[in-house]
Amino acid sequence: MWILRALSFRIYLAVAIPTGAFLIVSGLAITDKLAVNGQMRHLKEQVSFATAAGAIIHELQKERGASSLYLGSKGQQFGPDRETQRTLTDTRLAAVID
Repeated sequence: MWILRALSFRIYLAVAIPTGAFLIVSGLAITDKLAVNGQMRHLKEQVSFATAAGAIIHELQKERGASSLYLGSKGQQFGPDRETQRTLTDTRLAAVID
């Protein structure tokens, strides 16, 4: 009888130890994946912001160029182009702010 108990205990340990190790390693892997997921979400937000900021900067540079041409012509030319570009810049900026 004592031999059967010892044998069943050994079988129990043979199953329990690898199962416990598997659960611990799985838990660590899941925790790591959740951390990476959070980092990717943060990175996605940063990339979206950088893209929007780049678009705004581009529109501002175009507006600056149109204003420079307008001032260079002493207000004789490029007035409508400058106003159109100002509207585009304001629209792009409003889209990002919202």
